[in-house]
Amino acid sequence: MIAQLLILTNIVGLLLIAPIIDGIERKIKARLQCRRGPPILQTWYDLLKLFRRPSIVTEEYSLPYIISPYIVFANIVFALALLPSITRVSLSFYGDIIVLTYLIASSSIFIAIGSISSGSVFATIGANREISIATLSKLLIALVLASFIILKGSLILEKLFPIIPPYTISAILAIVLFAILAYIESYKLPFDIPEAEPEII
Repeated sequence: MIAQLLILTNIVGLLLIAPIIDGIERKIKARLQCRRGPPILQTWYDLLKLFRRPSIVTEEYSLPYIISPYIVFANIVFALALLPSITRVSLSFYGDIIVLTYLIASSSIFIAIGSISSGSVFATIGANREISIATLSKLLIALVLASFIILKGSLILEKLFPIIPPYTISAILAIVLFAILAYIESYKLPFDIPEAEPEII
């Protein structure tokens, strides 16, 4: 029971922290541009505002458009349960790193399916770009995780991280590539093309 509560703490804690990290990033970006910028909790304010808005659907939408967000959110929750983060306790089992890889990859697929099913031209453009980026980035993520598996000789996530010294060249390259991929997966400039903002503007 205690382990389940600790895992739940990880999930809730990370879900609460993620928008705050985005707010910190927006604040830093604004300061670098000599602007005051939004408050750190602005992302949370935006999320709460969006949750209060009614759902808007087109006449051409289909069922995947409705269920895809719930599937993606379930994937995220399951992935967070696998990560030994805040409490260092996780839903650990042999091969959980492979399951985590599938969860990460399938989330992008369901996002694209949901976008295409919306019946919107702009959403379809974003879905095509999502798949284009995901095809490359998810493959590289799998290769990076495979290198960690080889270095540690384990398929259990808890035993893969952290990568402790002495660092080999392959470990350093894998860590650097993983950091780059993490930035790409955040869809920040210049990797924000799935949002199709130029076309919308």
